[in-house]
Amino acid sequence: MANILIVDDDPLVTETLRSLAEAEGGRVVGQAEDLASAREIVHRNKVDIALVDIQLARFNSGLSVAAELSSLGIRCIFVTGTVPPFPMPEFALGCISKPCTVDAMKAALEAANRWPSSTEEPREREICGFEAY
Repeated sequence: MANILIVDDDPLVTETLRSLAEAEGGRVVGQAEDLASAREIVHRNKVDIALVDIQLARFNSGLSVAAELSSLGIRCIFVTGTVPPFPMPEFALGCISKPCTVDAMKAALEAANRWPSSTEEPREREICGFEAY
């Protein structure tokens, strides 16, 4: 069971992501709104996967969150309404477009478990709302 951190500033989205991740066998160990709160959670908990929104409140960027978490060996997956126009494998394993579906969460978590290193190539690039980088 993967330990999951959710980084999103919208409480309704966060609860939806929590429900979807837990339905797929994940264990949500924390919810953060920005880099500072993500750091606190990572300091207190083992985190395997982070679901990170790219556009956070108060001018915070999910890119900086993903960059730091990735440097700690945490597999990041973007979950955003504004899908980047190009892959960003230096930040994340892939991207789920909002609104997130059960199939997209399943594909993303399977990808994170199948490819523990972002240097491995995914077999399929886009599956049910999840685009693998």
